[in-house]
Amino acid sequence: MAKRKRVRFVFGLLAVVLIMFTLEVRFQAQQQDQPTYGTLKPDELLIINADGDVTVPFSLRNGAYGKYTPFALSPKQRRIYNNTTEILLKTDNGNYVCYSLQYGNRYEIYWSPNRNRWDLTRIAN
Repeated sequence: MAKRKRVRFVFGLLAVVLIMFTLEVRFQAQQQDQPTYGTLKPDELLIINADGDVTVPFSLRNGAYGKYTPFALSPKQRRIYNNTTEILLKTDNGNYVCYSLQYGNRYEIYWSPNRNRWDLTRIAN
């Protein structure tokens, strides 16, 4: 009789473990289907000033025909922006470079000595 109770207990325990494992796998699969951006919402993007000494001026706008709005990031500062799709960076010779931005991404502004200007790179999420 005691042996039968132990067998039932072991099979019951195995059933519970199997159910928990199945639920965990299903929960992880649901999480992977949804886009995640860390602390970023799907309609936000992060811009980081990679320079440790210089405040970097730049301008942002939403859409190809919108008006540029000036911003600046202090050394090593990071800020989340939304409602923007383009960034404009000024070069040393007075020209500008424009980059398209995509929500949910992280971008870093850095000094490019080869190009002699501020430049932008997307950081892997």
